[in-house]
Amino acid sequence: LSGGKTSKATYHLSSVHSVISDKTALETTRKRAHYVEISRIQAPALCRGDAKRLGLLLETMRIVNPNLPFCFGEYPESHVIKNICTTAEFQATVNSHTATHSIVELYAAGLQEVVGFLRDNRVGGMPCFVAVAEFYSSKHTGNKYLGFRVYLIDAQFQFKSILLGARHFRPQYGEHCFGATTVKWMMTQSLHLQWERCIPHLVNAGTKNACGMTRNSNNVAMSELINRISRTIFQVHRTEKMDDLMEQVMLLLGKGNSTTLVAYNRAGSWDLLAIRERQLEIPIDFPLINDKVLLEQILSLLAPIELVNMRAQSESANQVDVLPTLYALQTSVL
Repeated sequence: LSGGKTSKATYHLSSVHSVISDKTALETTRKRAHYVEISRIQAPALCRGDAKRLGLLLETMRIVNPNLPFCFGEYPESHVIKNICTTAEFQATVNSHTATHSIVELYAAGLQEVVGFLRDNRVGGMPCFVAVAEFYSSKHTGNKYLGFRVYLIDAQFQFKSILLGARHFRPQYGEHCFGATTVKWMMTQSLHLQWERCIPHLVNAGTKNACGMTRNSNNVAMSELINRISRTIFQVHRTEKMDDLMEQVMLLLGKGNSTTLVAYNRAGSWDLLAIRERQLEIPIDFPLINDKVLLEQILSLLAPIELVNMRAQSESANQVDVLPTLYALQTSVL
């Protein structure tokens, strides 16, 4: 082994042929971003002049980002970690009062920095910023958030995006799509911005209209096919057929004549009996078996459209890529 961690074959591929795995490239990018973030924090004079204040601001950022309680620094475990693992010059008092003041300070500093950045990268006499309302969902809690992001090309001709703010959003009070009246009112009336639909939503609306996914469908055959596909997917994902014993158990428990049960286990003899019965039964044909050719044709139409959506939603200056892709889609597929 080379270095005790990397095999000779892997080292040869990376050093001679410049071949690395996606996982290695992702870890390298994360490490580089981590080092850049540390260097950016240590660069200002604040780190050299007031270490306790810096420690308080960093603890406040840790409280705000993972959505921790403001009294996180008052926990006994936090005191133990601070006294043992933190040097005396960084041991700042962290409680609800200091965290609240630090949030105000961080917000004011961030607002001033963003305003200065946008002012320095303006192009006079022409629109140069694009404001987009985006929706995010938390992986842990499942909550939805509405974010307001600005896209621009800076003075060094680099594509940049800034998340100006995020608020908790409840879909029961409005649709979570860009065409909803709630988001459109926010963009036009509250923020006084020009409302324009993006390419993915125009493509999505055009695809729905062409495929008959509207109330007044002009493509009845396609609408019927999509309905049959939806019913088939629902049956495969939601309905789990059991034998008569399952229904009798549900009736005995008073749950009704149901055919689904979570965490339902049977004895091995019943499993063997079910397998034998299934082998003797004539299998039911797949509901969409006669539509294979039609589904393949639909797939050949939707694949290029998906490429347009991917390029239009990428984090890059994508107008140069999207417009030729739309033209090629119109001339070749549509």
